[in-house]
Amino acid sequence: MTFTIDRLIRKAALLARKGEVEQSEKLYRLVLEKFPNNKRALSGLNSLVELSRRALPRGQLSSLASLYNQGKLKEALTQGEALAKMHPNSIDVLNFLGIVNSGLNKFDQAAEFFAKCVEINPLFAEGHNNHGNALCESGNYNAATECYKKALKIEPLYADAHYNLGVAFKTLERPNEAISCYKKTLRIDPSRSEAHNNLGNALEALGRYQEALECYRTALKEWPDDPFVHNNIGSVFTELGQLENAIDSCDRAIKLKPDYAEAYHNRGNAQKELGKLEDALVSFSEAIRLKPDYAEARWNLSLALLLNGNLKDGWREYEYGKQIKHTNRRVTRSRYKLWEGGSLKDKTILITAEQGVGDEVMFASCIPDLIRMAPNRIIVECDSRLTPLFERSFQQVETINRKERDEIDWISEIGNIDFQISVGSLPGLLRQSPGDFPTTKSYLLPNAALQGKWKNRFDGLGEGLKIGISWSGGGNEKLKKTRSIDLRHWGPILQSEAHFINLQYGDHSGSINKLEAQTGIRLHQWDDVNPLVKLDDFITQIGALDLVISIDNSTVHFAGAIGTEVWALLPFTPEFRWLLARNNSLWYPTMRLFRQKQHGDWASVLDEVSRSLKAFSINS
Repeated sequence: MTFTIDRLIRKAALLARKGEVEQSEKLYRLVLEKFPNNKRALSGLNSLVELSRRALPRGQLSSLASLYNQGKLKEALTQGEALAKMHPNSIDVLNFLGIVNSGLNKFDQAAEFFAKCVEINPLFAEGHNNHGNALCESGNYNAATECYKKALKIEPLYADAHYNLGVAFKTLERPNEAISCYKKTLRIDPSRSEAHNNLGNALEALGRYQEALECYRTALKEWPDDPFVHNNIGSVFTELGQLENAIDSCDRAIKLKPDYAEAYHNRGNAQKELGKLEDALVSFSEAIRLKPDYAEARWNLSLALLLNGNLKDGWREYEYGKQIKHTNRRVTRSRYKLWEGGSLKDKTILITAEQGVGDEVMFASCIPDLIRMAPNRIIVECDSRLTPLFERSFQQVETINRKERDEIDWISEIGNIDFQISVGSLPGLLRQSPGDFPTTKSYLLPNAALQGKWKNRFDGLGEGLKIGISWSGGGNEKLKKTRSIDLRHWGPILQSEAHFINLQYGDHSGSINKLEAQTGIRLHQWDDVNPLVKLDDFITQIGALDLVISIDNSTVHFAGAIGTEVWALLPFTPEFRWLLARNNSLWYPTMRLFRQKQHGDWASVLDEVSRSLKAFSINS
C-alpha cells in the first residue's frame, strides 16, 4: 500500500512540473481521500494552489480590490466572475468573490465561494474564517463554529477566528464558550476593543456584572465616544442597582446617537426602577417610535403602564411579551382561532398555560368570567400540581397537564375546539379597569379532606395566632435579591406573640436552625409538605392559618386565591400586578400590601408589619 501511495504522489508531482495541474490535483486528492493527513499529499496540493495563484496575471486582482474599495461592488463582481472563468482554481479570485458577495448581502453565494477556496486548499485558514462569517450572516451559526475551529486548528494564534467564534457562541447562547474565545483573542491582541466589549456582553449574560463593567470600561478607553459601549455600561449599572449612573450612561449614548432605540429602552428600565415612572414611559415610547417592532421595549412599556394603573393600554402592549424568550410567555402554535372576546355560548375554548405557577393562579381568577359565558367546554392546560386545585374549584372545567413544548397536536389530546387563548391574555379582555375585578373573597378551594389534619396540627401548637411566613423568592438573581428578606432580619415580626409556620419552599434548614439557636424562635414545619412537588397539602395548610406574611412569591398568590388574610411585602419598584401607592390588591381582596419607601429599606417595612401585627392580634 505504501508503495502505491508513493507512486501516486511522485506521479502527481511529475504532472505538476509538466503543467498538467488538473491531473496532478486529482491524484493528490485520491491519496487524501484515504489518508487525509498525508503531509506529502497536502504539501503537493498546496504547491498546486501556489501555481494557481501565480497563474493570475499581475495587477488584475489589485484592480478588482480597487473597485471594491471604491464601493463599486457590482462592477467588481462582474470582473471577478470573468477572472474566475480563466482561473477557476485561484483561491485569491474565489476568496475575493466571496468577499464581494458578502458586501452585496449575498451570503449564501459568498459561502459557496469560500467553501470552494478551502476545498482547493484545506489549509487556507483565512478561507475557513471567511466561510464561517458568511454562514453566520445566513444564520447558520452551528456550521460557522466548525469553520472557525478549522481555521484555528491551522493557525492557533488567529485572533480574528477566535473573536468570530466567540460571536457565534454568544449568538447560540453559549456564553461560557464565548468568554473563553474572547479571552484568547485578547491574549493575542490585548488592544482589541471590540473583544473587550463583547466579553462584557457575555459576562453580563451570566450575571457577572462587575466583571462586565470592567470590560466595558476598558473598551471605553479606546472608544470614548462609542454610544454602544456607553449603553452597555448603562445596562450593567441598572443590574447593579446604580440607577442614576445608569441613566447618565444612557444619556451619553443618546447624545452620541440620537436615534439609538436601545439606549432609550435601557434608560427607561433604570427610570422605572428608580420610581420615575412618567419618565420611563417617555423613554419606552421614544424607543418604540424609533423602532416600532421593538418587542422588548413594548413589553417593558406594558409593565410600566400596568404598574401606573393604565390597564387598557398596558394589557395591549403586554402581548408583545410573547415574542421575548426570557418573559416565559409561552406561545402554543395550533390552527385554532384565537379568542378575542365575544360570545362563547355553546363553544369550546382552550386556555393554554404560560409563565410560572403564581402567574397561572393569578390569571385563573378570570376563569369564573368565562364560566358565566356558558361555553360548551372549557379546557385549561396547567401545571400538573395545579390540576386537583383547578378541578375542585372550577367544576365546569376540564384540565390537561401542561405540555412543555410549543407545537402540540391538540386535536388528538382533546378533540375539536372553537377558540384558544393563553391564560396571560385573559386580563387584556376581562380586566381593563379596576371595576372589572371581582370582589369575592376567594375563587380557589383547599382540599376539604385535608382540612382536619391541619386544624389538628395547628391546635396542637397551643393558643395564639397561627401565622405562616415566606422570605425568599425565585426568578433571576437580581429579582431574588430585590424582593427577598434574609430570615435573620425578621426579628421584629417573629418576636410577636404568635406561632410562626415555615411556608418557604426549598431547603432552608440552615437558616431556620441558626435562627432558633441564636434567638430561641422556632419556625414550625412538617416534612410531608413540599410545595415544589405537591401543592394540595401546602394550599390547605395556608387555608388553615390566621395570617400569611410573605415577600412577593407564589405563596401570596395561593393565600389570596383561597381567601386567607395575607400581607405581601413589596420592594420599592414592585411587579406590575401590585400597581403603585395602594395598600390593597385588585387581584386578591384579602391581601394587604406593605411597600418600601426607598430602595433596599426593608427595616421600615418590617417595623410597620410588626406594629400592624400587634393591632391584628388585638382584633382577632
